[in-house]
Amino acid sequence: MKKFFFYLILSLAALGAAWWFGAKTSFLSPVTSVNSTVLLEKVKLVTKLVSVEGHFSEIYEKNEAYEYDFFNLFSKKILLRVKAKVSVGYNFTSLNITVDSLTKTVTLNEFPEPEILSIDHDLDYYDIQEGTFNSFTANEYNVINKEAKSLILKKTQESDLLQQAQDQKKVYIDMLTMAVRSMGWKFVVKSDIKPKG
Repeated sequence: MKKFFFYLILSLAALGAAWWFGAKTSFLSPVTSVNSTVLLEKVKLVTKLVSVEGHFSEIYEKNEAYEYDFFNLFSKKILLRVKAKVSVGYNFTSLNITVDSLTKTVTLNEFPEPEILSIDHDLDYYDIQEGTFNSFTANEYNVINKEAKSLILKKTQESDLLQQAQDQKKVYIDMLTMAVRSMGWKFVVKSDIKPKG
């Protein structure tokens, strides 16, 4: 009988110790919670054709310093790399075509100009230095994100991506011509939109 009580007390002590260590580790470990709500707001038919893709990598630095802040109590600085993929091409919602079924003629009246269709960018933060009394706010990070995207937009406009897409216009008009002619119809392109060369 003494052995039974001894083993019972030993078992209860072992269970108590196991519970204590389990509870102690669960109190010390962080509890992570992730909530996500995805809503599909709108479905839109897209008639866009990507002609050229450009890949950019830019270093972006922003400083906020004060002249007499010798101990950097109010100054802050951020250094990041912006990596972006820019798609340039044609939005065919402004493609103007008339069809005459009596004469079996398709006329291309207006071909859209190339445009920047999308900018997908990522930010890699390399160095964030904040003053004791001045740190970056969530709103400032949003502003930095917009400024980085504007930087990529400006670099795209300065590059030759739009011209490269413009050079593809003849290829697309030739493809339309072959598609229409393969059905036994005539394809007419207005002279003011015919590509040069």
